[in-house]
Formats: sequence, structure tokens, C-alpha cells
Amino acid sequence: MSKAMTFDQYWNRYVAEDGLDVWNMSDETFTWHRKEAKRLYAMMKKQEGWKMTTYRLIDYFDVYEEEEGCWSVNNLCVIDENVELPEDITDSALVQYLYNRNLVEFNDPDLYEIEGDGDFYIEVFQAEQMIPMYRLDRVDVKQEKPVMAETWEV
Repeated sequence: MSKAMTFDQYWNRYVAEDGLDVWNMSDETFTWHRKEAKRLYAMMKKQEGWKMTTYRLIDYFDVYEEEEGCWSVNNLCVIDENVELPEDITDSALVQYLYNRNLVEFNDPDLYEIEGDGDFYIEVFQAEQMIPMYRLDRVDVKQEKPVMAETWEV
């Protein structure tokens, strides 16, 4: 069995293996290839028996520092209700997923701190100052109340 991957990882492989020049193709051709890749990806997940987990992606878009090293989330919003990721996703694959969605500036896992085991949630922090950035809440399990840390101390 091959290792589970995100759709973005599969798309990059699909483009590379077929030698596609996605930057110079028409929108119609690009859309066709993207739909075909999604179809093949779904088929591969089923055939390979990949274990996938569904999350709700939350953006901590308004964060402030109460005191040195102590951050609070003032406001947040749900970006996507249905993010499907491999059950055993690595930190670098998660950063790559966020990078491909233009949610983080750099595709370098060393710049981000990933916390949580994925059973209920995963949180992403800017590593140097531990500024909270995103949370992925697992939606395919029942939780008595949402997991929400309001203050982080470094």
C-alpha cells in the first residue's frame, strides 16, 4: 500500500508525470486536467484504502499579544468546512497543504510549529514567536464542546 497524500501532493505528481505546462494552458484545459486528477485521486484513495480525516479549517485572523510571549485570539473565521487530509499527515505535508492554499508564506516546516495529535484538532503557530495562525478541528468525531485555547504562553 502506498502512503496517503493530500490532493495537492497528488496534483503536483500528476502534473510532473504528464509533463503538463499548467502556466501556459487554457483555462478550459486546466479545468479538465484538474477534474481528471480529482477523479483519479478519489479512485486511488479507495483502491489503496487510505485512511483520511476530515477537518474544519479555522483562521485566527485577529491575534494580539497581551504581554510578552502571551497571545490571545480576538477573532477567527472558518475558511473551509471540509478539508480532507491523510490520517497520518506529517508536519511538512500539512505546511505544504497550507502553502498551496496560499495560507502560509513559505513552504518550510521549520518556520511553523504544529501541535495536536489530530484526534480532535491540530494547531499551527508561527514558530519563532509562537503566534497562533490556524486550527484544524476534526469534524468526523463528536466533541462535547469545541476545543479552543484562548491564550498561549511561550
